[in-house]
Amino acid sequence: RSGHARGRSWYGARVMAVQPRVVAGGGGKGGVGKSLIAANLGIFLATLGKKVTVVDVSLGTPNLHLFCGVPRPTRTLAEALVPDGAPLADLAVSTPVPGMRLIGGAADPAWVADADLTTAQALLAEVRELLCDWVVLDLAGGMNAVVLELFLGADVGIVAAVPDPTSVELMHRFIGAAFLHRL
Repeated sequence: RSGHARGRSWYGARVMAVQPRVVAGGGGKGGVGKSLIAANLGIFLATLGKKVTVVDVSLGTPNLHLFCGVPRPTRTLAEALVPDGAPLADLAVSTPVPGMRLIGGAADPAWVADADLTTAQALLAEVRELLCDWVVLDLAGGMNAVVLELFLGADVGIVAAVPDPTSVELMHRFIGAAFLHRL
């Protein structure tokens, strides 16, 4: 990976920024633990000394702040999704975990659930500009085009499911939809 900009990191040190690695957690069904996995992955990476930003991209159904021990954030992802909106980095809040920050979505307006592919692509580009080592995206359940775009735009994808026939079937459908979306 090549560096793309010099600047100040959110933890104060002057650094040569290198694009962060992006992990996205998705799956065909809600309620299977995607947010729990995203929060715990962020915590794990932070305990290894990495600077981590977890982002609640469960558009319309955000809850990652609960797993990160953060009260309902007053600033949310929606502010970055509007034209000339706030820079994504300005929306990150501290968590109780040293080295981990959260960009939440708990107070996002309803229109956020109707984001389009252009918005998803712009969000991915801005995620790549965050000054941290890792970004963990907590995606919504389902397989709409925005979820698939965010999942496939990550460096690492994690598909979550539970041992339930519905969950397993939807996991397979999610993987198939991701494959077809990539084509």
